[in-house]
Amino acid sequence: MDVVLLAALALALARRGIDGALVEREGHGRAEDLLPGTDLTRTVGWFTSVHPVALGLPGVDVPDAMAGGPAAAAALRLLRDRLRAVPGDGLGHGLLRRLDPESAPLLAGSEAEIGFNYLGRFAAGTEAEPWSRAPEFGVLGGAVDPALPARHSLDVNAHARATPAGPELVVSWAWPRELLAAGDVLALGTAYTEALTALAALVRTGTVPTPDEIELVRLTQEQIDRVAAASPGPLADIWPLSPLQEGLLFLDGLDDGVGTASYVSQAGFDLRTRIDVARLRAAGAALLATNPSMRAGFVRDVAETPLQFVATGLQIPVTEVDLSGLPPEQALARAEEIAAADRGLRFDLATPPLARLQVLRLPGGGDRLLLTYHVLLADGWSRGLLLERLFGHYAAEQPDRTPPPGSFRDFLAWIGQQDADASRAAWADALAGLETPTLVAGPATGAKAGEVVFVEHTLPDPDASR
Repeated sequence: MDVVLLAALALALARRGIDGALVEREGHGRAEDLLPGTDLTRTVGWFTSVHPVALGLPGVDVPDAMAGGPAAAAALRLLRDRLRAVPGDGLGHGLLRRLDPESAPLLAGSEAEIGFNYLGRFAAGTEAEPWSRAPEFGVLGGAVDPALPARHSLDVNAHARATPAGPELVVSWAWPRELLAAGDVLALGTAYTEALTALAALVRTGTVPTPDEIELVRLTQEQIDRVAAASPGPLADIWPLSPLQEGLLFLDGLDDGVGTASYVSQAGFDLRTRIDVARLRAAGAALLATNPSMRAGFVRDVAETPLQFVATGLQIPVTEVDLSGLPPEQALARAEEIAAADRGLRFDLATPPLARLQVLRLPGGGDRLLLTYHVLLADGWSRGLLLERLFGHYAAEQPDRTPPPGSFRDFLAWIGQQDADASRAAWADALAGLETPTLVAGPATGAKAGEVVFVEHTLPDPDASR
């Protein structure tokens, strides 16, 4: 949030002819992660920390950025990289500036004339939440002694507050009236609102990640841009494939698009009640929102190895077919035909989501629900979890409020930490002596290439026991 707010402030200042301003950024200072083992749960206090940030925008077309053009992304990226480069989120600056006799003189010129603080999000302030901001207090920022010298020529404090319509951003501007004219501050505030509007539109449509944001694979910006261009929605992340996914993707491409879809799975359910299609769409959207792996698409030609990318802003397609006017036997036969045709319909692996839903209205007041998806997203072990989450979202009053599960990304990160050479050596040793693959079913089944068939064979008791 700080990145967007500071980028907007930089644009507003540049719009008013002030480029390169130094801003003192305030933070809460309760950074337990900077000192492992620190426990601040028994402490009370703001623990304020401050450090300077330069808001210059070299090379940024400010008018284009203010209009929401490509320069807006450049400004946002520049401020993001600048904040990331600050060691320890600026916590050590105060120590070096005030307490170290060697570094204090060197940092004496780092005083800023503008103060900035984002205080976070606050509840509405009801009796049920006693630690919320008192509603009668007004603007957050603390009491000020009028006799106290002003630390900055301008102080900008922002916080988000809860409202019935959703969170609302509140920004307060404070300045000594002897230094700045109210009209100038008003003009700066107006420019700030315009800059925030442009950046908010940019964030909603999504920005292309940079190589340092893609942590699981090493890619150039040109490669990331190619993936972003192929994605049907804003690009959120790029992942490697798991070993099983690599094999499935390879096998899926062997027939070069000829024949039926061998790696498409389908789950069907006959229900005694009608399905609320609008609620089903919301459940599908929540499933995608809380499971990034369900928004994955696959590309083969961007890097040396195939990649999967995670897109945002997607919806699971939901189609509705009304068979309720047909005789029962004819309706069921037609439902089977529709299900079989859906199983044979291929997915474009580069165009997620690789899943679709169908609602078949049957005679007698019941429906058949079909969930069809590519096994690159979910194998047999995770199919039950996938269905559980879909039905859980459908049953929830607010499907987007259900807690998100663990991410498949964590598993991929764990795989990346394993010793692949040692794994290959272990499997080579375990499979030593095998000259051919295991033949599960031969040509005697009568199956065509790419066709899915079921082969049943009963093992004798001695074989089953072994």
